[in-house]
Amino acid sequence: MLESLDYMIKGLSAKKILQCMVNFIFLYINLIFKKKRFIPTSLPFFKKQKFYDRERKFFFNLYINSWEDFLTLKQIFYHEEYNLKRLKRFKDIRNYLIENKSNNKKNLILDCGGNIGLASRYFDAI
Repeated sequence: MLESLDYMIKGLSAKKILQCMVNFIFLYINLIFKKKRFIPTSLPFFKKQKFYDRERKFFFNLYINSWEDFLTLKQIFYHEEYNLKRLKRFKDIRNYLIENKSNNKKNLILDCGGNIGLASRYFDAI
């Protein structure tokens, strides 16, 4: 556990670490009160990031390699920027996915990004 902590904070000043911790606390409180789906249960400096999924009521882990990966994870899981509910045709998409599932068809996710597969994990979770 300490090795992963050392890896993530290497090169960050004490001021930057403190600033990140304060930002994380405010972000965490905001996530709880806004009733977001995914709640982080680990600090942002660890390679192993633990989350609680409020909808499915279970914990899961994600592994990150750098601070940049954490920023991507923050966009996808904290802020849910890929949340399809904001789309006008969300009901159509949801009905299509439900129909596929009832017909024992598997949905295909093509993740062609340059990150670590976080978008695929997000879409798999929803």
